[in-house]
Amino acid sequence: MNLMITRKREIRNVPNGKHKGIIENLMIKDEVNGKKLILVVYVNHKGAVAKLYYTTYVSWYDDSSFIDLLKKFEILEDVGEDIDLSNLLTKPVNVKVENNSVNGKTYSNIKEIDLDKEELKKIEKENNKKSKEAEEIFKDDE
Repeated sequence: MNLMITRKREIRNVPNGKHKGIIENLMIKDEVNGKKLILVVYVNHKGAVAKLYYTTYVSWYDDSSFIDLLKKFEILEDVGEDIDLSNLLTKPVNVKVENNSVNGKTYSNIKEIDLDKEELKKIEKENNKKSKEAEEIFKDDE
């Protein structure tokens, strides 16, 4: 029996350094020290995909990594306003990865994450082009 491979090969680690990725999912977990935001980031490396995690505690101190993240992704709202964390999903990112070994296993950890504004512009330009093409198709039907 044959099995067709329909997605990229998955790997557990990527080399130390900077990589491009995309935020695929996010979770908020309740922990003893408070709420933790976990971003699931897919990073491509040599034709394979690694699923890595960026975590930060939800903290409203101005110098917290959580506030820094919201500022980088331009979703920080005024006091009393809701923040829609789903706006982080599907965003292209640049990440800095550090590997460390524990009990003989190596783990790739995201130490820094930034919005890849250059890639985001390309994606938005492509989406606008597709929208215009779709509008033209529907205009012809009228």
